[in-house]
Amino acid sequence: SSWPAALGLLPVAFAFGTFLTISPDFVGSLGYVYKGSFNTIIVIASISMRLIAGRASDRRGRVPATAQLFDDAAPTLHLRGAQWTPTAVLQALAERDCNEVLVEAGPRLSGAWLEAGVVDELIVYQNPSLLGEGQPLLALGLPAELAQRWRLAIHDRRQFGADLRIMARPHRQPPQA
Repeated sequence: SSWPAALGLLPVAFAFGTFLTISPDFVGSLGYVYKGSFNTIIVIASISMRLIAGRASDRRGRVPATAQLFDDAAPTLHLRGAQWTPTAVLQALAERDCNEVLVEAGPRLSGAWLEAGVVDELIVYQNPSLLGEGQPLLALGLPAELAQRWRLAIHDRRQFGADLRIMARPHRQPPQA
């Protein structure tokens, strides 16, 4: 049943409601007068989509082969299994003439791509808000020495409203001999 997953969205909806309370200008810019109605719409849409998606996918979230995702409308590369390291994924995409990849992921997957050495650029958006405890930007192992830490060469900073976009190239300094 997809009910446990749908009910799991309630804390997310609560967090989103808290965000809307903190930043009323965001909702106003979308044309909604009442934050509560906007949050209610988001909660109903989220839970409805999870219930619909729960029927179309199995417990592990895999998409059935009959899904529209796999029709011939666009090339699709379906990768499953532990053998698909970031380097192997990029190699498979390169064989299909794909030379630019944007990875939007959580901290573990983002950290794995960075640790694999295949990230050319990080694009980070920051909002000047304090929300308390949360997830790290990237889940990285601690370096044995401070000199082995990841460094960022920032090449662009831009402000969009209150948000700041930072574009940087990551690199690691080799250990000092």
